[in-house]
Amino acid sequence: REKSREHLARSLKRYYGVTSAEYINELRINYASNLLLHTNTSVLEICFACGFQSLSYFYRVFKTKYGVSPKKFRNDLKLN
Repeated sequence: REKSREHLARSLKRYYGVTSAEYINELRINYASNLLLHTNTSVLEICFACGFQSLSYFYRVFKTKYGVSPKKFRNDLKLN
């Protein structure tokens, strides 16, 4: 039996404690961090490749999770 989008959103919130947008952004940011570490693709290209429509929003979401900008994240971890 098919479930509605609303049902999925309620279930995510109930069982995982996150909204569907938060869950999707988590997947996108994890993918972005992997690309930053393992490719030389520009931050702008990574932003759009991960499904973000705005570079500023991508930076804000990324910095919330990692505490640094995507560029600093890449530079700091590639030095180690």
